[in-house]
Amino acid sequence: SVTYSGSVDMTDPANLTGFVQWAQSTYPSERSILVPWNHGGGWTGLIEDQTNSGSENMTLEEFKRALLPLPMIDIIDFDMCNMAGYSTLYQLQGQAEYAVFSQETVPGTGLPYMEILDAIQGSPTSSSEEVAVYLAAQYMVTTAAENPEASITKSAYSLSGFSALDTAIGALGTLLQARLPSWGPGLQIVGENSQHYHTEPLKDLVSFTTVLKANTTDAAVIAA
Repeated sequence: SVTYSGSVDMTDPANLTGFVQWAQSTYPSERSILVPWNHGGGWTGLIEDQTNSGSENMTLEEFKRALLPLPMIDIIDFDMCNMAGYSTLYQLQGQAEYAVFSQETVPGTGLPYMEILDAIQGSPTSSSEEVAVYLAAQYMVTTAAENPEASITKSAYSLSGFSALDTAIGALGTLLQARLPSWGPGLQIVGENSQHYHTEPLKDLVSFTTVLKANTTDAAVIAA
C-alpha cells in the first residue's frame, strides 16, 4: 500500500501511479476514469504543482511513465487546457481506451463533477464509450451556460482509431517533407489559414488538411 506524509509533488510520475493504485485498491471497480486536473499545454506538458515543483510541469512522456505500471484505464478526461492533440494521443496508446479533452484553452470552472457523478451512478450499465461522450457533452452544456461568449471545444476520442490516424499522418508528413524545399512558403500560408486556438502554434488537423487539399493539384498529396 502507498502512504504519504504531507504534501507530495504531483508532477512526479511515481506519485500519480501510487495515487491510482491506491484508488483502485481502496475503491475497486469494473471500470475507471482518471481526471488529471490543472494546467495543460499540449505537447509542452501538464499538471503544475506550485507547492512542490514551482513552475515545472509533468511532461507527456512522464505522464505515460505514470500510466505504464497500471491496468488499462477506461477513460482519461483532461480537465485542463489544450490537451486534445496528436502528441497526447501518441503517449496514451495502449494505456487508455478513451481520451476526453479540449483543443482550446478551457474557460470557466472545468468539469461539472456533481452532475457527472450523479449521471454515472444513475446509469451503471452505460458503456465506456457512452460515458466518454457524455463527459464531453455535459462539459459543453455546462460551460456554455457559464460562458456564453467563450470559444469552447471538448471531444471524446477512441484510442482504437489512433493507429490508423498515426499511419495516415506519417504518410502525409513524408510527402510534405519531400516537398518542403519548394512548398515551404505555401505550407506556411496553409497553416496561417487553418483553424487555430489561443495557444497559437496549435492547428486543427482536419482544418489544415482541408485547406491543403483545396490549394494543391498534387495527386499524391490529395490522396494522402
